[in-house]
Amino acid sequence: MTRKVNCSLVSSKKRLSIFTFLILFFVACSVQAKDESSADAVLYGKLVGVWLIDHQSQDFTARGEVAFNSDGTFNTWANLVSKEVSTKSIRYKGSWEVKNGTLIETITEANDPEAVGKITIDEILRIW
Repeated sequence: MTRKVNCSLVSSKKRLSIFTFLILFFVACSVQAKDESSADAVLYGKLVGVWLIDHQSQDFTARGEVAFNSDGTFNTWANLVSKEVSTKSIRYKGSWEVKNGTLIETITEANDPEAVGKITIDEILRIW
């Protein structure tokens, strides 16, 4: 009879250990998720505003603006000048978000119908 009591105590301890482990695991996961979401919120706040596009390469030059609005929408306009095409103007509107340190933009309106529905995904390396 003593053995049965000892076995049930061991089983209870094991169950308690597994239960405790699961609670700690879920708490740790929620803390990590909260840290990621708060880091994303900081990046989101830093991105809100108007950003200038000024790019030059051997193939083309691009000049314009991207406005990231606090409501999660964006507006982009730019003029692209390349050796092959004299000038091309682009105008995009859409939604944006920051998820796990990544900027995700979805184009919902554009002067180029083929661009509508496209999603860009860019890793954010650093924002000052």
